[in-house]
Amino acid sequence: MYSNLPREVLEQIFTHPDISKRDLLQLQLTCKQWSNVAQKHLYKEISLIDSNLYTTHQSNPPAIRKRLALWMRTLLLLNQSVGKFVKTISVDESFNKAASEDSLLNIGIFAHLCPNIVEIKGLVYSSELLKTLTSLHRQGKLQHLEDFPTPNRGTEDADILDTNYYTSAMEFKDTLKNMYIREGIRKARSPQCLITPASLQLFPSLKCLILAESSRVNLYQLRDYLSGCPSTLETLIIRMSGSTLPPSTVNGDQSAVHPRKNIRHLQLDLDSFLVSDEMAFTMRMFASLDKFDFIPPYREDVVSHQYDMQVVAQFLKYLSLVPLVEYSIGFGTAQSVASISRLVIPMDIKSLSLHASVPEPNTVLRLLSKSSFMKAPLNSIAKTNRFDIDIRVDANEAQALLDSVLENLKGRTMDSLSIDSFVDSFDIPQKLTQQSIDSLLNINVQLVFNLAEFPPHVPLSQTRKLKHLAYLRLANCKITESYFTWLSCQFEQIDNFEFSNYYRLERNTDIKIRIPLLYTTLDKLSLTITGHVMSFIIRVWVNCRCITLKANVSRLESYTLEEYEETGSLVDGYEVIVYCAGLKEIHCKNAVYKLP
Repeated sequence: MYSNLPREVLEQIFTHPDISKRDLLQLQLTCKQWSNVAQKHLYKEISLIDSNLYTTHQSNPPAIRKRLALWMRTLLLLNQSVGKFVKTISVDESFNKAASEDSLLNIGIFAHLCPNIVEIKGLVYSSELLKTLTSLHRQGKLQHLEDFPTPNRGTEDADILDTNYYTSAMEFKDTLKNMYIREGIRKARSPQCLITPASLQLFPSLKCLILAESSRVNLYQLRDYLSGCPSTLETLIIRMSGSTLPPSTVNGDQSAVHPRKNIRHLQLDLDSFLVSDEMAFTMRMFASLDKFDFIPPYREDVVSHQYDMQVVAQFLKYLSLVPLVEYSIGFGTAQSVASISRLVIPMDIKSLSLHASVPEPNTVLRLLSKSSFMKAPLNSIAKTNRFDIDIRVDANEAQALLDSVLENLKGRTMDSLSIDSFVDSFDIPQKLTQQSIDSLLNINVQLVFNLAEFPPHVPLSQTRKLKHLAYLRLANCKITESYFTWLSCQFEQIDNFEFSNYYRLERNTDIKIRIPLLYTTLDKLSLTITGHVMSFIIRVWVNCRCITLKANVSRLESYTLEEYEETGSLVDGYEVIVYCAGLKEIHCKNAVYKLP
């Protein structure tokens, strides 16, 4: 029955991520109808570093020879019928080394048996492989090659390796889709620079360009390379070392920058944040991005420049219009918390996270487009107006940040708010006012509070429409029983309620915690009690019915009333008592108790 499956269905099955090379080896022997499809995907990539296929250590030259011999025997025994399927060959440093010692380990064998190779993946540590590729192309082989390994610093001089890489790139200029240029700024006027900004026009198929610099330069200095790129270029990756931008670096005339609308994906891998003029350059040069990735610096505590906050506000608005974004900005202490919080006003914020941390000399603003987590259709971008923002500040500025942000977001609808803290202290850095609580009740998806203090007094009764909240988390918060009751009057349904308490905090001295949510129905209740508490009692009252459990590291044990009365001394009296209108599940560490 399965042997008659349409080829389209077989293609989907055989390309599924869970189907391994070993599976394909078996599938090609299952039946004649499956053989061609299985062989097509089995031999699509020849990997000489695949530990799933080769159990011998990859750095052992005899193992390399054994692998190569296995592939050669397979290709030759099948009378070259599968050679046409091979599109990709993966190599590594060990193959490069073995090939230099043994003439039989030559990529030319694959080039002869596999005429449709389009990619050779890996890193190049010597020029031998590059010279071989160039020679093979001149002999009429590898005529479809679109990508070959990028140079990597090894024992060979980096400049010599780069020169051979550029020579090979020029040889494959008609088909090459991916290119790597190292030290383009430093070598721009050097005879060693074979790939100049003007020569990029010689690559009509170029799709991805990597520009790597060993020192930090202003993005504006790359404008010549960007202007010289062919219209086919879609992805640009810029990598720079160096933690600071030289103070003497001054941006040029932005009006001279010509937008490159063909570039759809920009990735910045830098050791420092962008400065204001680089933001202005980015907005003008890359006006049509679908995706923008900024890999943040390893150290986020050194910000040596000042920002033009007007440019920053424009830049954040620009980022909010890009479908897929991950970006961080580091602000020096000269910028006030109030000025930072005002930056979120122009954007349609749906999710906001405020983090207080140990004292640092700067503030970090992190933005994340929600669509980066959405499943987009093939060959398309999932457009969305959702935008997340994450602001991290010193603990002593947490209260000012909270007040300022809530004031600027007053009256706006959001899905999620997280007030979080990473402070090894007994002090609560953030105190919530009733006015701020009222504004947060417009959120209907997620509320997270960590180390926050709720108002001590319950407000006067208010006429309010009962709401449905998807997720509520309270961690080490200071909140009274009467305020729990007031919150219950605001939320008719909470799908997931999490409560955690750390008993090593000095203020957490009550061994019995009461959580009265009398008017709220819960689907899931998660309780975490940490510190020196090894086990504790959970008592849940649901519509006058009491459920008693003993919680420890790995399980929840159901107790009768008599057993409960006998176990108080066994758990040192620690107890969490919850009152709610309805409940489906109780979670505690690794244990789950489902109500009958």
